[in-house]
Parts: sequence; C-alpha cells; structure tokens
Amino acid sequence: MCCYPVDDAAVIFLMSPFVNSSAAKGMDLPFVPPYLAKGQNFSEGANFAVIGATALDPAYFLEQNVTSPAPRNSSLAVQLRWFEELKPSLCRNATKRGCRDYLGSSLFVLGEFGGNDYLAFLAAKGVEQTTRAYVPIVIAAIAAGAEVLKLQ
Repeated sequence: MCCYPVDDAAVIFLMSPFVNSSAAKGMDLPFVPPYLAKGQNFSEGANFAVIGATALDPAYFLEQNVTSPAPRNSSLAVQLRWFEELKPSLCRNATKRGCRDYLGSSLFVLGEFGGNDYLAFLAAKGVEQTTRAYVPIVIAAIAAGAEVLKLQ
C-alpha cells in the first residue's frame, strides 16, 4: 500500500481494492464504494481501484510487444479519467476553493499499480533483467499520476 499526501486533510491511496475495507476500518476512514458500481453515494469518496490495473496504458504494452496477459482498460490514466468524470458531480455548486476543501476531506482509492506491469513484462519477456529496465518507466507513471491528483 502506498499513499500520497495531497494536503493536510486528505490522502490519496494507491492500493489493492481488497485492502480498502480493512484499511478504512483500521484507520477510521469511511468505506468508499467502487466507482464502477454506478448509482452509489460518492459523498465521502470513491474507490477507482481495479484488480489487474497497471500504471502503464495498454498501448505502451502493445508497443513493447507485450500481449500476455491481455492489457486491461483500467490503467492509472483510465482511473484518473474516472476521477475527473466524477468530480463535477461532487463539486456541482461549489467554488473552486470549496471544491478543493470538499475533495480534501474525501477519500479516493486508486490502484493497484506496479506489480501487474512487472508481471506482464515477465510473462512476455521471461527475463528478470529485461523487466528491470521497465522499473523507472512504471515508477515515473505512478509518480506522474500522483502529481495529477496533488494538483486537484
């Protein structure tokens, strides 16, 4: 589990969706519903995490000739897009500062990133040293995603 402080009041969690409920209970945080379960109450936040998600987009894997396991459409960029799609409904009548304060007191879960990227490279390339070359690329993608959220 990794977290990234956005401001004094909020933390964006990048973690496995299975950890969400137990982490929320143990840290006295609200349980936030999965974003893909439409029609939920997202007033305290949303869980965008998807099992098998990757930091890198499917197109990157295809460019690298990595097709197994099949790339999913739940990458970090996709989850960030889902967040952007949800945000207007959460901040409908708020000022920019009011929206920032509201988001700062809510919990948004994204993930799980990194491990699935490396597994895809290992499955396709089969050599640990080759896969290690992708570590900086995956880390850069996760860091860039965290920076996007930090600017919210």
